[in-house]
Amino acid sequence: MAENEALLKLCLEKPNELERLLVYTDWLEEQGDPRAPYTRAQLEMRRAPEKEQKVHRAKLRSLYPIEHAAWCSRFEQVGVFGANLLEVPDLWWGVGLGERETGATYQGFAYAQQPPLPVERFDGSFEWLARAPTRTTYREEQEDTLWAPKIASLRERGFNVPTAFETLMLNADLQLRVPSCTDNTFLSGKRGDEHPLDDPHETFLTFYTDSQSCVLWGIRLARGDDRYAPVLAGAPEFPEEEPPEGQPYFRFPELTFNAPTFETFVYRWWLENTLWFATQFKKRPLNAEEQAYMDHLAAKTK
Repeated sequence: MAENEALLKLCLEKPNELERLLVYTDWLEEQGDPRAPYTRAQLEMRRAPEKEQKVHRAKLRSLYPIEHAAWCSRFEQVGVFGANLLEVPDLWWGVGLGERETGATYQGFAYAQQPPLPVERFDGSFEWLARAPTRTTYREEQEDTLWAPKIASLRERGFNVPTAFETLMLNADLQLRVPSCTDNTFLSGKRGDEHPLDDPHETFLTFYTDSQSCVLWGIRLARGDDRYAPVLAGAPEFPEEEPPEGQPYFRFPELTFNAPTFETFVYRWWLENTLWFATQFKKRPLNAEEQAYMDHLAAKTK
């Protein structure tokens, strides 16, 4: 454990020095560690020319280590691993916070410049959220019974739906603990739509938006060995005519990568909006984690 942590920290300290990642990869392989194939594939992608990136990303999606999500997230946060394994722009849609200003309700910020999160807490149970206070009493449907059969149907069709997504979307109490300074809410099962992507084995399932649908967030799901399920976001187009029954209401001219996992998205959104209320509305002293987040934003803004 000590040797593993020491080599890992060397990589985190200087994410652009690939020799450090090579040493760590070789060591994992020597130990017979199941994380080694993914680490090797990430190293190969970082060394490959741009024209070969698409092939490497596809391989990484099939190897995505969901059983070691916290470990993987530590590398993704600082750029040792590429977090965005899709052919879409890389942006975090955030609100104005501290010295980070926006020109509209939301603005896209480079994902790699966002402050690190306590990813060791991310185990899909949302225990960290269950301890947070309830922030709102509003929910689209107080008795939402449609998410469970929708998720079951997706799995029957072969889509790999993360358990973390199911845990939160079926738990009204957890949803009401996520604050929003932009009047956002989790979608009801009735409004959570599937949007086909270019690959017929993929779908984009919306789950979160604001009251005016300026931006919709959704999770990318795939079939087969592909268990990579990042959160994407996009500004939807409003249709000129009502779409046929059973067809999604919105279309998306462009989707952007927002977070590598569902819990990563929920935590950052929860934390940033908690900070907004603490610094802009009912002001209060920040705890150590909150202050560190704000300091990181301020440093990146300068």
